[in-house]
Amino acid sequence: MDRGPTAGILQSIAMARRRSHPIPMPSASSSADFEENISLMVVSNSHHRSHGSEQPASFTVSLKRSLLRRCHISRLHLSQSSSTNKLKMALVCFVAVVMMIVALIIIKRSSLINLDNTHTSEDNLRAHLAQNNTASSDDSQNNDLLVALYELPLPTTYKELDELNEEFVDLDPRFILKWAHHHLATPHLVQVTSFGPTGLVILHLLSQLHLLKDVPIITLNTLHLFPESYEFYEAIQSYYKNRETDDSDSKEGALELVITKPLRIEYPPGMNGDGVIEGVIESRNEFDAIYGSTLWKTDPPKYTKLTKIDPLNKALDERQVHMWITGRRRSSGGERSIMDVLEFEMLESSVPVRDNGKINQPFDLRRGRWKLNPLAYWTYEQVWDYIRKQHKKLPYNVLYEKGYTSLGDEMTTDLPRSSN
Repeated sequence: MDRGPTAGILQSIAMARRRSHPIPMPSASSSADFEENISLMVVSNSHHRSHGSEQPASFTVSLKRSLLRRCHISRLHLSQSSSTNKLKMALVCFVAVVMMIVALIIIKRSSLINLDNTHTSEDNLRAHLAQNNTASSDDSQNNDLLVALYELPLPTTYKELDELNEEFVDLDPRFILKWAHHHLATPHLVQVTSFGPTGLVILHLLSQLHLLKDVPIITLNTLHLFPESYEFYEAIQSYYKNRETDDSDSKEGALELVITKPLRIEYPPGMNGDGVIEGVIESRNEFDAIYGSTLWKTDPPKYTKLTKIDPLNKALDERQVHMWITGRRRSSGGERSIMDVLEFEMLESSVPVRDNGKINQPFDLRRGRWKLNPLAYWTYEQVWDYIRKQHKKLPYNVLYEKGYTSLGDEMTTDLPRSSN
């Protein structure tokens, strides 16, 4: 059947409208709306046929197919949108659940950490209290020991001296130094040292006990020492000066260092051989010009008297010293192997007599002086262990690193054969 020109024109117009004004996609409404739109289109098509403007069957089918296709697409779109929204909601819920789980885990861990910290704090507190209790107990015992020691006076008989030395055998050197300081106030107590290892330990103990302000340090410059020994004079003074400056809580007092030198002694004819001190020899060249450069070898006793004994006695006399502290140890051997912590040394003009106390005043300070050896029972290894374990490393003469175990005059001190 021929459709005629009118059908062709209508079809062309409909196609042009669809291209220029496409049928809008239905909004997100219910399925009934779509069905209603289809019904309206069908009714409209029937109306046109009833008025003689019948459209071709192909056009009607095409329109229905188009509308049905669009309806299907819209439904699919709605289905996808709903699925997307559901997916988004599920994702949001999942993230929220994960965050809640993470938060719970963090809270639980924090609680455990706080609990551990609480236990740790409690343990630390218990340990601190135990330490304080121990320290308090130790302090109490130390105070009781010091009180008991202070009640022990300087011996007046040899028996009392022996009994006191028995107490000193296993006693911490710090208690011995405190006891000596208690009974012999400034200026009657000094330390005499050549700054060997033992002397350095005693010096440090005096510093820790805040006794340096009351105990001068005397060292002997024979004018024949190693250059390193003279350099160490400066190092040791700087060390204790800096300790006093840096430590605001320190009440040690400045180190008072007395350096002796050989004496110039004249022997006038009318003095029956007694010498008269004319002054101090300032340099080695001056000493050699007066006594010769080989006196140490040709007459060792005289050399020792000029460089050590006489200068020391002069320094002790000027300070009215009643007791001097030494670094001698039993482990050095020889005569020192049987020495006690406390000794009474007769002056050169006096004869040491031990007659079981028959003399009324065996320890007359006009006849001699006390000599204190607080490290008498220490070994050489103990001395160096103490030096190395100090928080602020104690300075010592660099010659000890080269293998020397004892330092004296340069020409009389040999490097031990076992040293490399």
